[in-house]
Amino acid sequence: HDLSEHEVPYHVKAGVAVLEGSSEDLGSSSKVDKYLKRVINASGEHEVGLELVDKLLECGDEAVGKLVDSDLRMKAWKLVLGSHLTEEKVSVGAKILQSLPLE
Repeated sequence: HDLSEHEVPYHVKAGVAVLEGSSEDLGSSSKVDKYLKRVINASGEHEVGLELVDKLLECGDEAVGKLVDSDLRMKAWKLVLGSHLTEEKVSVGAKILQSLPLE
């Protein structure tokens, strides 16, 4: 089932906790990957989702590539641009730009 609007912030926090506490490589646990993909997709329209994108970008290119496609990265970039900029958001925005493929 899809995550409701009010559940998204809690699932983002859970997703970040999973990434911080995971000793296994992303991509090796289909349940973890499926959960994270669901949270990423649900949080793609919400500023709170930037926290999860930031944590994924810290995990490295291969992990991010499996979970966050370039469309989701562009959505996250647009969220950064449309938000009240803080030092954290500028940092996330820079990471997003660096992770986008050059075309």
